[in-house]
Amino acid sequence: LKFTGTTTLASAADNAGKIVQTKMEGNYNFSSDTSSNSETYAGFGNEIVITPSSSSNALIFQMMISDVYFSSNEGIRIDIYDKTNATWVAGSTSRKASFHAGSTVNGLNTPVTLMEILETAGSGARTYQGYYRTETSGEAVYINNGGSNGFVRFCIMEVVKG
Repeated sequence: LKFTGTTTLASAADNAGKIVQTKMEGNYNFSSDTSSNSETYAGFGNEIVITPSSSSNALIFQMMISDVYFSSNEGIRIDIYDKTNATWVAGSTSRKASFHAGSTVNGLNTPVTLMEILETAGSGARTYQGYYRTETSGEAVYINNGGSNGFVRFCIMEVVKG
């Protein structure tokens, strides 16, 4: 038991916000670009397999990409895919993270950081991976444009909800 000064809590009631486990994967110094000119999602970077300790916990996803490239009037969609259950972490396909160059930019090479939260972790081992696609068929988009100096870092944290 824990006494807060005014209330006595069972030990489990004081775990809100506690990080239960962290899984992290990544590629530093990619050997080449990953590119697509299709509106069909394609995987990139390493997969992470995590087995939540409690289905009622939350999962927090963070992904850092050193540079993403898309040309003027083009955009790229990036999200995290649950390969085990064939579902998107963000929900429907209309709620993906989208990045657009705009008509005044002649190409854009930029770092991207994603953060998503899955309120219910689920049960059993689950495999997650980053996925991306172009906004317009035929327009090329790149993950790690520029060759061998880029990186993708992917982290999942299981957290006790409060």
